[in-house]
Amino acid sequence: MKLKESISLIPVGPVEQTILEYIQQKLSTILNTEVFIRPMHILPSGIFDTRRNQYDIRAVLKLLHDFEDTSGYKIGYINEDCYEDGSEYVLGESVLKGEELVIALPRLNLIDGNTDRTIFLNRVLKETLHELGHSLGLLHCPHGYCVMHNSATLHRKEVDLANPYCGRCEELLIQSDSTF
Repeated sequence: MKLKESISLIPVGPVEQTILEYIQQKLSTILNTEVFIRPMHILPSGIFDTRRNQYDIRAVLKLLHDFEDTSGYKIGYINEDCYEDGSEYVLGESVLKGEELVIALPRLNLIDGNTDRTIFLNRVLKETLHELGHSLGLLHCPHGYCVMHNSATLHRKEVDLANPYCGRCEELLIQSDSTF
C-alpha cells in the first residue's frame, strides 16, 4: 500500500525523540510514504481542564488544524493524559476523513501495568495506524486481527504490523482513492 499524502509527526509538548523516530521509520515502511518529524508545538494552558487534570483532545486537534507548517496528514503526539466529553480518557482522536489526528501517550504505557518498551512502542504504532485509518475514511472493523478493530481492545489483539489493515479495510482504502 502507498499513501498519497506525506505525514508530519508533531510533538505537542515534550515527547521523546526516540518515539517519533520509531513511528517515522515504521509508518514510512508500512505506508510507503514520506514521514517528517516537525518541531515541537507548545501546549497552551487554556486547553487543560484543572478539574479533570487532563487535556481536551478536541482542542489539541484544533491546534494541529491551525498548524500551517505542513501539508498532508498531521499526527500530534502528546505526553499528557487526555479526554473528550463523555469519556474518562482517550488513547487517540481523529476526524473522519480529516487530516489531523492526536495520539495520547501516557495510558498506552499503563495498559495492563506493562512497562515493556517494545510493547509500548507497538501500541503507539497501532493507535497511530488506527486513528490514521479513521482519517482515511475507515470505520471500526469487526476483524480482531485488523488495526481498525475497536481501539479500546486493540492492545490485546495480534495485529500484523507489516499488514495492519485487513483485506476488507485495505480494499476500502483503495476505493476511497486515499492510496494508490
